Amino acid sequence: MATLLLALKGTLDDKQLYVDALSGSLDGKDPGEMYFDFRLLSAAEADDLNVHESTESSSRQLFVPCEKFLKIESIDASLVPARIAKERGFP
Repeated sequence: MATLLLALKGTLDDKQLYVDALSGSLDGKDPGEMYFDFRLLSAAEADDLNVHESTESSSRQLFVPCEKFLKIESIDASLVPARIAKERGFP
């Protein structure tokens, strides 16, 4: 449990756990499972990865600190994804 708490709320060498909110593709994965891209990143590294648009060889990424998801009030949960998308320039 301590490891999970550290991963979600802590830092390691000034990096924290981010999740690519646009990952989770089911392609080529086990049926019934969804996989997300988690990485230990600095804020600058996450910003660099978030800048890139989709290309034929790679899809767009949106790395969000996992800690941000822990702060979502349940009543606002349905509104948060739209707000994050708007902040990041998604239509």
